[in-house]
Amino acid sequence: MRDELMTLDALLRAMDRRDEVFRMIEDSENEDEARRRVGQLLGVGELGSRAVLDLQV
Repeated sequence: MRDELMTLDALLRAMDRRDEVFRMIEDSENEDEARRRVGQLLGVGELGSRAVLDLQV
């Protein structure tokens, strides 16, 4: 249950800051860097940043 809440929180934060998230992903050299940068931007952990990057938008 806790993991699901953390994932939902990360997705909500990403939607609120989607332009910044898209920029972070585009400016990253690779997926690991994108995951780290998105996590820092949104203040979420590995699980949350992975969920954001797994979205197919």
